[in-house]
Amino acid sequence: METLDKHFRTLTKAAFEKHGFQSADLLSHWPDIVGGETAALCTPERITWTRPKEKSETPSGTLTLKSAPGRALDVQYKAESLRERINAYLGYAGIGKIKVLPGGMDRPVAPAPAPATTAETPPPAAMTDLEDDSLRQALTRLRQGILSEKSRSPQGH
Repeated sequence: METLDKHFRTLTKAAFEKHGFQSADLLSHWPDIVGGETAALCTPERITWTRPKEKSETPSGTLTLKSAPGRALDVQYKAESLRERINAYLGYAGIGKIKVLPGGMDRPVAPAPAPATTAETPPPAAMTDLEDDSLRQALTRLRQGILSEKSRSPQGH
């Protein structure tokens, strides 16, 4: 069986490179790298790479962050700590500077999941009759996820 991850990386490589990202890892792991509170304040916009003066030097980049409205100063105060955390994640000193743009974030950070409304509709009898506990628990989690998605979707869609 083949995973979609390989194809996803191939398809998105050009788009990420256009914005200076070598892969989607920095974007997809942003809350884990900088912490949830800081991830809610800013999001990576692009990395601008400078050419090293000598071949032995490692290229250094300037990471541009978009901040939440009115929070640019908070993000700027955390810039040095963010740079250290990002470089620790990358495994080398790839980010030399951080530039913070005030205004607004293009994409919202993942919202907190809406509480599932399982009290409205009881689980199907076929689900409660299952003997395998792990299967029943997995199906219950799936059902709760589906119900919470329906409650967040626009009406009529």
